[in-house]
Parts: sequence; structure tokens; C-alpha cells
Amino acid sequence: MRSSNPDEYVGKPLLKVFDAVCSGKFGSKAELTELINTLRNRNDRYLVCADFASYCQANELVFENI
Repeated sequence: MRSSNPDEYVGKPLLKVFDAVCSGKFGSKAELTELINTLRNRNDRYLVCADFASYCQANELVFENI
């Protein structure tokens, strides 16, 4: 079972993304922060947090082969 600590559940790479989003870098800070707080509190129905590391690995492979 994964940690119940939200920061450990999410992982450092995704926390960096969350911090950028919550800073307002990508749009409405209020709306996006609410979404991120949902994920941080383990309401991750679509496993965004769980799949983020494998998404990054796949993305790196794509750019290596371009």
C-alpha cells in the first residue's frame, strides 16, 4: 500500500508540477488549485499520480527517438 502522506503518494516530480500549477503559471490559480488538492488528498480516481512516473519515462523515450 502506498503512503497515506499526500506528498509521498504523489511523488517529488509531480509535486513540482503541482507547485507550478498552483503558482498560477498555467491559468486560473483558484480552479486549478482545487483540482490539485483533490489529487493530493488521494481522490485520484483515474490514477494520475500513480501513472505519472511511467508517463514521464514514455515521454523521454519518444523524444529520444525523434
